[in-house]
Amino acid sequence: MIQDFCAGGLVFLQEKLLILQRFNGVWLFPKGHIDPGETPKIAAVREVQEECGLQARILTELGETKYNFTENEVYHEKTVSWYLMRALDNEITLEKEFFLDYQLITVNQIKRLSFSHDQELALKAFNAIKNY
Repeated sequence: MIQDFCAGGLVFLQEKLLILQRFNGVWLFPKGHIDPGETPKIAAVREVQEECGLQARILTELGETKYNFTENEVYHEKTVSWYLMRALDNEITLEKEFFLDYQLITVNQIKRLSFSHDQELALKAFNAIKNY
């Protein structure tokens, strides 16, 4: 079993939320592994920059999600720390090895996200962004 610790961002540009499409068709948020010596906050900001080219500022924590999966016959338990972010620019450049497309969605479009836990997190983010 492998335990993965990751961090990511729910990034708002104007009043819309950024989602990314992987080559397998899955729609999700930018996230990735926490490197040795990094805090989850630093990792989240770095992953947003790497995956979509945006500089972003953390506004607040949104909590954690936990899930598991099997890949190449190896069981993984993943914990992801999530942060509400606002983009500091609007030039989106996808990390081409991993992502096919992006969308900026409204609260009425959260069902485009592939996983129910991401849809719940998006709703939480739309409610939280009203305070910033």
